[in-house]
Amino acid sequence: MDKEAEKAIQQFICIPYAIKVVQLDIIEFQKQPFKLKRFHLARFDLAIETLQAMFNTVREELYSEHHLSVTVARREANQTIFRCQSRQQRSELIYSSKELKQITTDILIDVFMNLPIPQNLPAWN
Repeated sequence: MDKEAEKAIQQFICIPYAIKVVQLDIIEFQKQPFKLKRFHLARFDLAIETLQAMFNTVREELYSEHHLSVTVARREANQTIFRCQSRQQRSELIYSSKELKQITTDILIDVFMNLPIPQNLPAWN
């Protein structure tokens, strides 16, 4: 498996985790009273839209270019085993929870560093 396919598989696995993290952050931010809440919630909404677009692109790339199907084979205490299957071959990738967390963190950092600043939002709410 080439590096490009492996990176696409990692993104395919971890982008849903990143979306879930942002959704949980939205819930936490909605509970907290502070003045720039709407600004941050707007950024979170943009992040989810960006992550969903990334996921759709990666999923399309995996299926159309690499002809791969990725599923969770099994979860164990500290690791998750993913099955990658194409017409010609079948392989398994093993990721520890620490590795998945790091990949998810890298994706979130990349997304939030490249997000545009929401415009026309009242700063006080």
